[in-house]
Amino acid sequence: MEIFKKSKNLHSIQQTAKQHRTRNFLFAIAGFHVFVGLWVISLYRQQTPEGNYNKNIKDTKNLIAYIHFPLSESGYEDLRDSNISLLNAKTGHQTKLTDDKFEDTSPSWSPDGSRLVFVSYRSRSKMARHDSYNPSHLFIYDFRNSKETALEENINLEVDAYAKRLKAEGHDIERDSRYLPFTNRPHWFEANRIGFWRKLYFGKSRGSGELCSTDTLGQDLKIHRKIFSERKWHVMEGAWMSQDTIIVQIRKPSVYLGESQNLAYFLTKENEYFLFVEMEKDSYAQQPRLSRDKQYIVYTEYDPQLEIHKLVLLKLTTGEKKYLISDASEGVLSPNGKKIAFIKKVGGDADIYIMNSDGTDIEQKTFDGGVKYSLAWSPKSDY
Repeated sequence: MEIFKKSKNLHSIQQTAKQHRTRNFLFAIAGFHVFVGLWVISLYRQQTPEGNYNKNIKDTKNLIAYIHFPLSESGYEDLRDSNISLLNAKTGHQTKLTDDKFEDTSPSWSPDGSRLVFVSYRSRSKMARHDSYNPSHLFIYDFRNSKETALEENINLEVDAYAKRLKAEGHDIERDSRYLPFTNRPHWFEANRIGFWRKLYFGKSRGSGELCSTDTLGQDLKIHRKIFSERKWHVMEGAWMSQDTIIVQIRKPSVYLGESQNLAYFLTKENEYFLFVEMEKDSYAQQPRLSRDKQYIVYTEYDPQLEIHKLVLLKLTTGEKKYLISDASEGVLSPNGKKIAFIKKVGGDADIYIMNSDGTDIEQKTFDGGVKYSLAWSPKSDY
């Protein structure tokens, strides 16, 4: 009997030990999952990494901002090497403003020439930084104090508040969680106002993007196209003349990519478009750059028969067009309108040239080749 009791106690002890091991194992698994979950959350809650800037640049006079990155020997383009560079239009001196492993693009100067707003494909998440579909965010760099301002967090809050207002008005809000937010193509058009293009995925606007503007903190968001109106055009580019009038590059929302691309005025209050450059099929007008006095634009036209791009100067008040040069990918007027900087590609390399606005006295300014685009001329200039 005593032996039986001892064996029973031994059995109970073994059973209890087994239960303890099972429980500890389950606790370990649960703890591991909690740890991994908290780690993932911490990664996604990290602040957007700050860019690496050349903080020695203080004087922005005569500077042309542009995007530049070299091609590899095999011609491979790594967009993570695309940084903002600065060219002195007078001296030809070049220097990098940003130097990091994030794709920077689309610089636009503040009206006083002291700051740049631009797009960077940085992510709030370390895990997503290696994803080619990183969300694109707006940043401002201030040359006066070498400080960066990130706008995206405030823009997101404004977008969410806008969605709540639409819901309260009875609209059926549709968000597509498969895509990350893309904020793109900024244009600094007033002292405290920046226009841009953003995918909002509300209602019928899903996938086509909206014309928006915000203040320099990413607040006071305005959506310039009516969210639930019929989509007659796909907007590709925008140059803000004012809150009420935007020059846009548009095409019909067709799956056929050969659809002609045109330039139009978009009147925000009326939600109406008026074409002023209408291209034939397979042709397109693109890269509209507005002069500081808002009287002219420089843009490129593609001729599919000759297979060339032509740089065009257009007077907005009269519609008068002047063809300046062939094989230019984009151009921008100097602040006083007397000069035009443009990019011309020779072979696989692109370089920046400057000429008079009538197309004379062409002078090459860069000689380092590579990929160049997104020209923006500082308002502080001798030209």
